[in-house]
Amino acid sequence: MRHDNAYKNDSCLICGGEGEFYHEIAGYVIDRCRVCGFAYVRDIPSDFELFQVYDQGYKTREGLFAPKLRKSRKFKYWLLGRMIRLAAGRGKVRLLEIGCGQGSLLQAVSNDRHFDAEGIDYAQGPVDYARSLGLKASQSSLEQMQYAPESFDFIVAIHVIEHMQNLDTAIQEITRILKKGGQLYIVVPCLSHIKARLNGKRWKYLGPPEHLWYFTTQALRTFLEKRGFQILFAHCISHRAHLRVLAKKI
Repeated sequence: MRHDNAYKNDSCLICGGEGEFYHEIAGYVIDRCRVCGFAYVRDIPSDFELFQVYDQGYKTREGLFAPKLRKSRKFKYWLLGRMIRLAAGRGKVRLLEIGCGQGSLLQAVSNDRHFDAEGIDYAQGPVDYARSLGLKASQSSLEQMQYAPESFDFIVAIHVIEHMQNLDTAIQEITRILKKGGQLYIVVPCLSHIKARLNGKRWKYLGPPEHLWYFTTQALRTFLEKRGFQILFAHCISHRAHLRVLAKKI
């Protein structure tokens, strides 16, 4: 199957090691580093191809956006808001959520006077829904927003960075707009989780062109430490194959 590509990964982004064939899915080859275990799509899709994927991703058969309204979802994001408040400490917290979707986290902290929160997302439907709730959300990429340096105290990216076309560029931008001492909370699929190891090619998170990067716990720690972060915690100890990392800019 032919795909339009933006660029080719010739080596591991984490350590520069040599990659070897890991899997092929939907016409995309995934390589895995022999040194650190990080896995990545060899040929990164073009802007046009990614737009086609995400333009349809949130829509129903009728072409409309259908928000998720379960009480368990609201509770989960309320808990995350409390965790952020605890981690950030006293004072006002300027919060950015990258990939805010329908604004569940923004809504969870909207009535807390300690937060000044906003979000960005590629998809129009979720952003329009978030705005209808009175939340501050923009349909944009991180780079297009052109935030001022050190604009935020806390940045959240939940199941986002594994989608990013230019991962290193995006992390550099996150570092630029995060205050010194500010914190970054990331959730990604965890390649070192038992479910990933047992399922192999059938692991549900192996899904290019949406998922382009596949982290082990150590790989994500190394990636962030090399880019100016101190890791506060990093683990995938859960029934879900999710790697959660909280890091501070130093």
